[in-house]
Amino acid sequence: MDQNSMTRGEPEREGGQRARTAFELIRALSDERHRQLESLAKALMERAGVTEQARRYLAQTSPLELLDEVFYKVLRGDRDRKLGRQLKRRDRASTDAFIARLRGFIADEVKTRAGRAEAAIPHLPIGDEAEEPGMIDPPDPTDPIRLLEHRDLKRAILAELWRAAKREKRLLPVIQRWEESFLADDRVPLTEAGHKPTHRARTLTRRFLQRLAREQEFGQDGREML
Repeated sequence: MDQNSMTRGEPEREGGQRARTAFELIRALSDERHRQLESLAKALMERAGVTEQARRYLAQTSPLELLDEVFYKVLRGDRDRKLGRQLKRRDRASTDAFIARLRGFIADEVKTRAGRAEAAIPHLPIGDEAEEPGMIDPPDPTDPIRLLEHRDLKRAILAELWRAAKREKRLLPVIQRWEESFLADDRVPLTEAGHKPTHRARTLTRRFLQRLAREQEFGQDGREML
């Protein structure tokens, strides 16, 4: 990801000086600042895992990976505030101000991950039990035909929602959040878009599923994902 591709939307100028872009602010962080932010992410992830299930789920992401995700969203936010995390002018005023904002973004990211539905279900340590004591090597219960049907249904749902978003822009944050993990998860993820856009997206999805169910037999009609 090059600098020019992430800084086309130039930040506002203040006092005749161009405000620093997210790319410039991140690039200016010292190794020590990076370590401090990574340590913060680690501490917050450990505190957020209040149950064994949540701890196992959060352990799938390292603190460094979580920090990289926050950086990525900040960079995307500089291009389009609807696509990522938006920095305000005061957040660009100094390194300390930028760090303070990043700490808030990290806390939000951890809270979001800990609140996802999959953080509430058991996550087993998968591996070769003979070679790694404590690991579990369960049989694969997946019905490949059912799996493919659900995958195609989810893709159809997202395509329908994207079409709806052309008419209703408020749905964009919900759909973007769903698209991040919906295809790999059993249920739609939680979002920070607010109750009304989320409710609207769920309503449109249910209508779409009902229409599909009338056209052909699905067995389960997909509403369990909502």
